[in-house]
Amino acid sequence: MKWKTLLFTIVFLLSISLVTAGELNILQDTYYPGETFQALVSNTTITSSQISLLDNDSNAVAVSPLIGDTREDQYYVYFPLSNSLGEGTYTFLAGSEKGNFTMSTSPMSVQMKPAFVVLKKEEDKFIIQLINTGSATTVLISSSDNAISPWKSSVSLGLEETSNLNVKYEYNDIAGDAELSLSYSDRTFSVPLFYLEEVKEETNTTIENTTETNITLSNETEEVEALRFITDAEEALIEINEEETFGGYLDLENLLDETLTDLEFTLSGNLEEVITLNITEIETLEAEEIISQYIWVNQNNDSELGEYEGELTLFNELYSVSLPITVTISEAEIIEYECEIDSDCEEAYECTDNECVIKEEVEFDEVIFKESEEEKDSNGALLIGSILIIILLAFFILIYRQLKKGNEKQFNKYIEETKRR
Repeated sequence: MKWKTLLFTIVFLLSISLVTAGELNILQDTYYPGETFQALVSNTTITSSQISLLDNDSNAVAVSPLIGDTREDQYYVYFPLSNSLGEGTYTFLAGSEKGNFTMSTSPMSVQMKPAFVVLKKEEDKFIIQLINTGSATTVLISSSDNAISPWKSSVSLGLEETSNLNVKYEYNDIAGDAELSLSYSDRTFSVPLFYLEEVKEETNTTIENTTETNITLSNETEEVEALRFITDAEEALIEINEEETFGGYLDLENLLDETLTDLEFTLSGNLEEVITLNITEIETLEAEEIISQYIWVNQNNDSELGEYEGELTLFNELYSVSLPITVTISEAEIIEYECEIDSDCEEAYECTDNECVIKEEVEFDEVIFKESEEEKDSNGALLIGSILIIILLAFFILIYRQLKKGNEKQFNKYIEETKRR
């Protein structure tokens, strides 16, 4: 009887150990400094304050974890690993759960953000930011589900270069949970893609209350229109020839009564080959603030002939807004006729030295892109100043003529008096 009791106790303890081990899943056994740590935690509730990392000597390592919920009592955790971390065995703690992984060294290192994605029925795309923290490399991309399609099958990253990977999907055609595979050098990472259907609506309230500002999956957040491009056009259609450069301002506005932080611009499709942005990041955008982004198309007149399609997107972890853009570059026509004024030339040309030459830069249609307010103000001030100068010159000329006439009259009077003598 004692042996049976002892055997039951051993089996019970082993079962507890197995269940506990199954509650924490670290997605990689080995990481390099600068890469993105990923873990799944289940059958428990955690907050960001319960996440910690210990080095080989049990010293605490500073981390900034991002936490989200997938299904009931299931959470994902990810954070970037510092480039300064040394080799050894590290311990990850999530509440009462803990697990180990090995830190090794390599000249290759790429971060990804986000490292987990919850697919949403009302959307059809998401963005993965790839950040190269090591030597130049090429990342190969593939999806486990045909209904999920990355825009590119590979992304080349230079030293410290960042690129945004756009991924489109047909929600109703997805079979279930999937993954996006990212491979470079001898490394392969998986970005889990969670397909939740309506389960998400039943479970999001609890995690929203426990993970504070790190949660980005609230249904309430998804319905808020936080950002907008100030334009009447639903898309930008731009047709130029290979010798033309287009440029203009696109205004954007924060529609919320709160400050937005860590905003980034991205160009999808092949737009990066033809469009240059003045700014790529916005640290803070105050409540209801409006700022301008200057955009160049074919800035160096070296883009290849053809069509360029994609979207200009402004986003952070909570909000995003996009503007579809299509650029068509055609072969330049040779215009050899003479001119006297600009109206003698076609729209993209101006009259210089009695010849029609292409303008250095052509402004966008104001419906899409326009001059900034500062530029309008400066142009208005220049016009007013020019008018004032012309008026002053006219005034001085008038005075001069009056004085000249007065002198002539006096001289004529003197001659008449001399004759009388």
